[in-house]
Amino acid sequence: AQPADALAIAGLTKLGFKQELLSAMIYGCDGIVSFLERQISIPIQIADTVFIVAENDGVVIGFVEFRIYYKSFFLNYIGISPQARKQGLATNLLGQAALMVRTKHHKKLSLDVFSDNVAANNWYEKLGFIAEFKAGWYKISQSDICEGINEEAKVSGYSQSSLCYNAFGFSQFTLTSAIGTYSIGMLGKDWFKVSQIELFSDASALYTLYLIDSSRSILGLFKENDHAKLPEGAVCFCRSIRMNIQLETFEKNIFSK
Repeated sequence: AQPADALAIAGLTKLGFKQELLSAMIYGCDGIVSFLERQISIPIQIADTVFIVAENDGVVIGFVEFRIYYKSFFLNYIGISPQARKQGLATNLLGQAALMVRTKHHKKLSLDVFSDNVAANNWYEKLGFIAEFKAGWYKISQSDICEGINEEAKVSGYSQSSLCYNAFGFSQFTLTSAIGTYSIGMLGKDWFKVSQIELFSDASALYTLYLIDSSRSILGLFKENDHAKLPEGAVCFCRSIRMNIQLETFEKNIFSK
């Protein structure tokens, strides 16, 4: 991809999700195009996130976004233009893109898919992906969990996080209490995003989030078997499935299609 493809990539992603879900993703934030332009500008040799596009007459009709790790890589998103669907483009693009980014160290490809996306689930299963675990996306109201608390934790990197948030509509900072350290995402106007369920046993950390912005809800992404640790009133509004496949199996299956 080139930086000029950022607008098309953002547009294709937004076509694939309902507004409720988009508000809980960086692709639903106002500054996503500016962020993608900068992300794509990073040399591919050192970037931890890589975008591969398919074009027709210079128009982007599909893209793949991979997060790159040392021994594996992760399919963040795949988007196909409505006019180009059901023509084998998704299979071709995913297969060729994986070949472009893989190295001799890579052994596994992983992804998350929403459990109610039946077509995508069936496609990944046919390619040989195996479900590892399910996760819930939970909405937790701060007013339900902060009543009567008055002990603060400390924040780190908040000034830099505020600048990033003003530019892109999302950012991250660190919250440290006597009990633990937590990575906190600010996502759009509505969410604090967390993935460490231990936060809900840490009264001072919760109170500090409330002091920063009491109007936001907490978006928690947790494995389903951890839901008993969540506070009362937590609402699961969608579920995702983590799926994995060994690259040797993936390449054999996808290029036989």
